[in-house]
Amino acid sequence: MRLRVKIIGMNRLFLICAGLGTLPGVLFGLWGRSVNEVFIDSFALFFGVVVLLPGAVFGTIGWLLLKRRVRGGGFGRVVSAFYLILAVVLVWLSFTPRQQVDGVDLLVFGVDGATYSVIDPMIEASDLPTFKRVMEQGAYTTLHSMEPMFSPLLWTTMATGRPPEEHGVMGFHVHATDVQVPRFWDVAEAEGKSLGIYKWLVTYPPREVDGFIVPAWLAPGPETWPSELSPVKEIELSNRLKRQRVDAVRGTPELLFAAIKSGLRFSTVLEA
Repeated sequence: MRLRVKIIGMNRLFLICAGLGTLPGVLFGLWGRSVNEVFIDSFALFFGVVVLLPGAVFGTIGWLLLKRRVRGGGFGRVVSAFYLILAVVLVWLSFTPRQQVDGVDLLVFGVDGATYSVIDPMIEASDLPTFKRVMEQGAYTTLHSMEPMFSPLLWTTMATGRPPEEHGVMGFHVHATDVQVPRFWDVAEAEGKSLGIYKWLVTYPPREVDGFIVPAWLAPGPETWPSELSPVKEIELSNRLKRQRVDAVRGTPELLFAAIKSGLRFSTVLEA
Protein backbone atom coordinates (compact mmCIF):
# COMPACT_ATOMS: atom_id res chain seq x y z
CA MET A 1 0.00 0.00 0.00
CA ARG A 2 2.77 2.42 0.85
CA LEU A 3 4.58 1.55 -2.37
CA ARG A 4 1.43 2.24 -4.40
CA VAL A 5 0.92 5.61 -2.70
CA LYS A 6 4.54 6.46 -3.30
CA ILE A 7 4.27 5.67 -7.02
CA ILE A 8 1.12 7.74 -7.31
CA GLY A 9 2.91 10.62 -5.63
CA MET A 10 5.83 10.35 -8.02
CA ASN A 11 3.57 10.35 -11.05
CA ARG A 12 1.66 13.38 -9.82
CA LEU A 13 4.90 15.14 -9.01
CA PHE A 14 6.09 14.63 -12.60
CA LEU A 15 2.73 15.76 -13.97
CA ILE A 16 2.77 18.90 -11.84
CA CYS A 17 6.34 19.82 -12.87
CA ALA A 18 5.66 18.98 -16.51
CA GLY A 19 2.49 21.06 -16.47
CA LEU A 20 4.36 24.02 -15.04
CA GLY A 21 6.98 23.55 -17.75
CA THR A 22 4.34 23.83 -20.47
CA LEU A 23 2.86 27.07 -19.11
CA PRO A 24 5.36 29.50 -20.72
CA GLY A 25 4.83 27.91 -24.14
CA VAL A 26 1.05 27.88 -23.77
CA LEU A 27 1.02 31.52 -22.66
CA PHE A 28 3.31 32.37 -25.57
CA GLY A 29 0.88 30.68 -27.94
CA LEU A 30 -2.09 32.54 -26.46
CA TRP A 31 -0.27 35.84 -26.84
CA GLY A 32 0.77 35.01 -30.40
CA ARG A 33 -2.80 34.15 -31.39
CA SER A 34 -4.08 37.35 -29.77
CA VAL A 35 -1.82 39.56 -31.92
CA ASN A 36 -1.65 37.35 -35.02
CA GLU A 37 -4.54 34.96 -35.60
CA VAL A 38 -2.57 32.76 -38.01
CA PHE A 39 0.60 32.68 -35.89
CA ILE A 40 0.39 28.93 -35.18
CA ASP A 41 0.48 27.65 -38.75
CA SER A 42 1.76 24.21 -37.71
CA PHE A 43 0.28 23.11 -34.39
CA ALA A 44 2.28 19.86 -34.32
CA LEU A 45 5.54 21.80 -34.67
CA PHE A 46 4.49 24.41 -32.13
CA PHE A 47 3.28 21.80 -29.64
CA GLY A 48 6.43 19.71 -29.95
CA VAL A 49 8.98 22.53 -29.73
CA VAL A 50 7.31 25.08 -27.44
CA VAL A 51 5.00 23.00 -25.23
CA LEU A 52 5.90 19.31 -25.09
CA LEU A 53 9.71 19.54 -25.04
CA PRO A 54 9.97 22.15 -22.22
CA GLY A 55 7.27 20.29 -20.27
CA ALA A 56 9.13 16.97 -20.50
CA VAL A 57 12.45 18.57 -19.53
CA PHE A 58 11.00 20.54 -16.63
CA GLY A 59 8.97 17.54 -15.45
CA THR A 60 12.04 15.28 -15.40
CA ILE A 61 14.22 17.84 -13.62
CA GLY A 62 11.52 18.60 -11.05
CA TRP A 63 10.91 14.91 -10.41
CA LEU A 64 14.63 14.24 -9.88
CA LEU A 65 15.08 17.19 -7.52
CA LEU A 66 11.90 16.81 -5.47
CA LYS A 67 11.10 13.08 -5.46
CA ARG A 68 12.53 12.48 -1.98
CA ARG A 69 10.29 15.13 -0.49
CA VAL A 70 7.06 13.59 -1.72
CA ARG A 71 5.26 11.46 0.85
CA GLY A 72 2.17 10.39 -0.99
CA GLY A 73 -0.66 11.41 -3.27
CA GLY A 74 -2.56 14.63 -2.98
CA PHE A 75 -3.54 17.43 -5.29
CA GLY A 76 -5.25 14.86 -7.47
CA ARG A 77 -8.23 17.03 -8.34
CA VAL A 78 -6.02 20.08 -8.82
CA VAL A 79 -3.76 18.21 -11.25
CA SER A 80 -6.75 16.81 -13.15
CA ALA A 81 -8.40 20.24 -13.40
CA PHE A 82 -5.15 21.82 -14.54
CA TYR A 83 -4.63 19.31 -17.35
CA LEU A 84 -8.26 19.57 -18.39
CA ILE A 85 -7.90 23.35 -18.78
CA LEU A 86 -4.57 22.85 -20.55
CA ALA A 87 -6.16 20.40 -22.99
CA VAL A 88 -8.98 22.83 -23.78
CA VAL A 89 -6.50 25.64 -24.44
CA LEU A 90 -4.34 23.44 -26.68
CA VAL A 91 -7.36 22.30 -28.69
CA TRP A 92 -8.30 25.93 -29.23
CA LEU A 93 -4.75 26.79 -30.31
CA SER A 94 -4.77 23.89 -32.78
CA PHE A 95 -7.50 25.52 -34.87
CA THR A 96 -5.94 28.13 -37.16
CA PRO A 97 -8.48 30.26 -39.03
CA ARG A 98 -8.09 30.20 -42.79
CA GLN A 99 -7.36 33.66 -44.11
CA GLN A 100 -9.50 34.83 -46.99
CA VAL A 101 -8.13 37.21 -49.62
CA ASP A 102 -11.06 39.25 -50.89
CA GLY A 103 -11.22 42.13 -53.31
CA VAL A 104 -7.98 41.31 -55.15
CA ASP A 105 -8.12 42.33 -58.81
CA LEU A 106 -4.64 41.07 -59.75
CA LEU A 107 -2.28 38.69 -57.97
CA VAL A 108 1.21 38.12 -59.36
CA PHE A 109 3.28 35.41 -57.66
CA GLY A 110 6.83 35.04 -58.92
CA VAL A 111 9.54 32.50 -58.10
CA ASP A 112 13.02 33.39 -59.32
CA GLY A 113 14.69 30.59 -61.29
CA ALA A 114 11.63 28.31 -61.21
CA THR A 115 12.01 26.69 -64.63
CA TYR A 116 9.95 23.65 -65.61
CA SER A 117 13.09 21.53 -65.43
CA VAL A 118 12.88 22.21 -61.70
CA ILE A 119 9.10 22.34 -61.27
CA ASP A 120 8.09 19.21 -63.22
CA PRO A 121 10.20 16.70 -61.22
CA MET A 122 8.96 18.27 -57.97
CA ILE A 123 5.35 17.93 -59.13
CA GLU A 124 5.96 14.29 -60.03
CA ALA A 125 7.36 13.79 -56.53
CA SER A 126 4.19 15.38 -55.05
CA ASP A 127 6.21 18.24 -53.56
CA LEU A 128 4.22 21.03 -55.26
CA PRO A 129 0.50 20.17 -55.01
CA THR A 130 -0.62 23.79 -55.38
CA PHE A 131 1.54 24.33 -58.47
CA LYS A 132 0.05 21.16 -59.94
CA ARG A 133 -3.50 22.34 -59.26
CA VAL A 134 -2.83 25.77 -60.79
CA MET A 135 -1.35 24.18 -63.92
CA GLU A 136 -4.27 21.74 -64.25
CA GLN A 137 -6.94 24.40 -63.77
CA GLY A 138 -5.21 27.27 -65.58
CA ALA A 139 -2.80 27.82 -68.44
CA TYR A 140 0.99 27.87 -68.54
CA THR A 141 3.83 28.25 -71.00
CA THR A 142 7.57 28.86 -71.17
CA LEU A 143 8.79 32.45 -70.92
CA HIS A 144 11.69 33.64 -73.04
CA SER A 145 14.38 35.31 -70.97
CA MET A 146 16.89 38.00 -71.92
CA GLU A 147 20.61 38.52 -71.77
CA PRO A 148 22.29 39.29 -69.49
CA MET A 149 20.29 37.16 -67.06
CA PHE A 150 20.47 39.58 -64.15
CA SER A 151 17.48 39.24 -61.84
CA PRO A 152 16.91 43.00 -61.26
CA LEU A 153 16.93 43.57 -65.03
CA LEU A 154 14.55 40.69 -65.79
CA TRP A 155 12.07 41.36 -62.98
CA THR A 156 11.86 45.01 -64.01
CA THR A 157 11.30 43.95 -67.62
CA MET A 158 8.42 41.73 -66.50
CA ALA A 159 6.95 44.53 -64.39
CA THR A 160 7.17 47.15 -67.14
CA GLY A 161 6.89 45.22 -70.39
CA ARG A 162 9.85 47.25 -71.65
CA PRO A 163 13.46 46.26 -72.49
CA PRO A 164 16.31 47.36 -70.22
CA GLU A 165 17.28 50.15 -72.60
CA GLU A 166 13.92 51.75 -71.88
CA HIS A 167 13.26 50.95 -68.21
CA GLY A 168 16.80 51.87 -67.18
CA VAL A 169 17.75 48.93 -64.91
CA MET A 170 20.96 47.40 -66.25
CA GLY A 171 22.58 45.74 -63.21
CA PHE A 172 22.42 45.09 -59.49
CA HIS A 173 23.38 48.42 -57.93
CA VAL A 174 20.07 50.13 -58.61
CA HIS A 175 17.22 51.73 -56.68
CA ALA A 176 13.52 52.06 -57.38
CA THR A 177 14.11 55.65 -58.47
CA ASP A 178 16.25 54.35 -61.35
CA VAL A 179 13.24 52.81 -63.09
CA GLN A 180 12.36 55.18 -65.93
CA VAL A 181 8.93 53.82 -66.96
CA PRO A 182 5.80 52.81 -64.99
CA ARG A 183 5.49 49.30 -63.67
CA PHE A 184 2.14 47.53 -63.61
CA TRP A 185 1.48 48.52 -60.01
CA ASP A 186 2.16 52.16 -60.85
CA VAL A 187 -0.60 51.92 -63.45
CA ALA A 188 -2.94 50.30 -60.91
CA GLU A 189 -2.12 52.96 -58.35
CA ALA A 190 -2.90 55.70 -60.88
CA GLU A 191 -6.34 54.10 -61.25
CA GLY A 192 -6.93 54.38 -57.49
CA LYS A 193 -6.03 50.79 -56.56
CA SER A 194 -4.25 49.86 -53.35
CA LEU A 195 -0.93 48.00 -53.60
CA GLY A 196 0.70 45.10 -51.84
CA ILE A 197 4.28 44.51 -52.99
CA TYR A 198 6.30 41.84 -51.21
CA LYS A 199 9.95 41.36 -52.16
CA TRP A 200 9.78 42.33 -55.80
CA LEU A 201 13.23 43.37 -56.96
CA VAL A 202 14.15 47.05 -57.34
CA THR A 203 11.55 48.39 -54.91
CA TYR A 204 14.01 50.02 -52.49
CA PRO A 205 13.65 52.57 -51.06
CA PRO A 206 9.96 51.94 -50.38
CA ARG A 207 7.59 54.86 -50.74
CA GLU A 208 4.34 55.73 -49.04
CA VAL A 209 1.44 53.97 -50.76
CA ASP A 210 -2.11 52.90 -50.02
CA GLY A 211 -1.06 49.41 -48.98
CA PHE A 212 2.40 48.02 -48.25
CA ILE A 213 5.86 47.61 -49.77
CA VAL A 214 8.47 45.16 -48.48
CA PRO A 215 11.58 45.43 -50.71
CA ALA A 216 13.49 42.40 -51.93
CA TRP A 217 16.94 41.09 -51.01
CA LEU A 218 18.88 43.82 -52.81
CA ALA A 219 17.67 46.40 -50.27
CA PRO A 220 20.63 47.65 -48.18
CA GLY A 221 18.41 48.65 -45.24
CA PRO A 222 15.37 47.39 -43.33
CA GLU A 223 12.98 50.14 -44.41
CA THR A 224 9.44 49.10 -45.37
CA TRP A 225 6.08 50.76 -45.81
CA PRO A 226 4.53 50.84 -43.34
CA SER A 227 7.40 50.69 -40.88
CA GLU A 228 5.63 48.02 -38.79
CA LEU A 229 6.69 45.45 -41.41
CA SER A 230 10.41 46.17 -40.99
CA PRO A 231 11.07 43.06 -38.81
CA VAL A 232 10.80 41.01 -42.01
CA LYS A 233 13.73 42.88 -43.51
CA GLU A 234 15.66 43.04 -40.25
CA ILE A 235 15.61 39.25 -39.96
CA GLU A 236 16.68 38.94 -43.59
CA LEU A 237 19.50 41.44 -43.13
CA SER A 238 20.82 39.79 -39.98
CA ASN A 239 20.92 36.40 -41.73
CA ARG A 240 22.41 37.75 -44.96
CA LEU A 241 25.18 39.55 -43.08
CA LYS A 242 26.02 36.36 -41.16
CA ARG A 243 25.10 37.81 -37.78
CA GLN A 244 27.45 40.76 -38.07
CA ARG A 245 26.43 43.79 -36.07
CA VAL A 246 23.85 45.87 -37.90
CA ASP A 247 22.76 49.02 -36.12
CA ALA A 248 19.30 48.93 -37.69
CA VAL A 249 18.56 45.44 -36.36
CA ARG A 250 17.03 45.17 -32.91
CA GLY A 251 17.89 42.58 -30.31
CA THR A 252 16.57 39.08 -30.88
CA PRO A 253 13.72 39.06 -28.30
CA GLU A 254 12.43 42.48 -29.37
CA LEU A 255 12.72 41.55 -33.02
CA LEU A 256 10.96 38.22 -32.41
CA PHE A 257 7.90 39.81 -30.79
CA ALA A 258 7.77 42.58 -33.39
CA ALA A 259 7.91 40.00 -36.20
CA ILE A 260 5.01 38.03 -34.73
CA LYS A 261 2.96 41.19 -34.41
CA SER A 262 3.77 41.96 -38.05
CA GLY A 263 2.15 38.69 -39.13
CA LEU A 264 5.02 36.18 -39.32
CA ARG A 265 3.95 32.64 -38.59
CA PHE A 266 5.58 30.28 -36.12
CA SER A 267 7.31 28.05 -38.67
CA THR A 268 8.78 31.12 -40.40
CA VAL A 269 9.96 32.67 -37.14
CA LEU A 270 11.50 29.35 -36.05
CA GLU A 271 13.38 28.99 -39.34
CA ALA A 272 14.53 32.63 -39.28
